[in-house]
Amino acid sequence: MLIALLGCLYGSIIMYQGEEFGLPEAKLQFEELQDPWGQHLWPQWQGRDGCRTMIPWDKNTQDGWLPMAHKNVDLHFGSQDTDSASPLNFSRHFLNWRKKQPALKYGKIIFQETGNDQVLHFQRELKEEKIDCLFNFSKQEQSVNGHTLGAFGFYISEFTPL
Repeated sequence: MLIALLGCLYGSIIMYQGEEFGLPEAKLQFEELQDPWGQHLWPQWQGRDGCRTMIPWDKNTQDGWLPMAHKNVDLHFGSQDTDSASPLNFSRHFLNWRKKQPALKYGKIIFQETGNDQVLHFQRELKEEKIDCLFNFSKQEQSVNGHTLGAFGFYISEFTPL
C-alpha cells in the first residue's frame, strides 16, 4: 500500500533497497551492530544497520558485513520473481503503470473529505484526466465515498492490480 501511496503523491519516487520486496527493517542484537550511532544510542535507537542488511537474492543468501535478517529469507528475490502476487511483482506492475499516467506525474492534487481519519482520499487531475486515490491506514475494513477498502488497502481508479 505504501508504494502505491508514494506513487500517487507529488514528486519523484525514491525507494530504499528492499522496499520493492516488502522487506521489514532487520532487528539486530547490540553485539551485531556496526553503526557507531546505534552503539552509542542503544537501546533507544539501534542505528542504521537494520536497513543495511543484505537483500536476500535466494534462500541460500549468506550474511554479509551485517547478519541476514532471518525473517527476510522467505521474501527472497528468487521466490518473488515468479510469484505474480508478490510485493516485488506488485511494485513492478504499479510502477510501470504509473509511468503511463500523466495525472500522477504532473497533475494537481485535490484532497477529498472522507469523514474518517483512517482513510486518505485525494484526486490527481491533469486536463481531462482524473484519478481517485484512497488509502486505508487501519487494520479494519473501511467504507468511504462509495469504496470499501480492506485492512491497509487502497483503491486507485484506472489501476488494475495483478
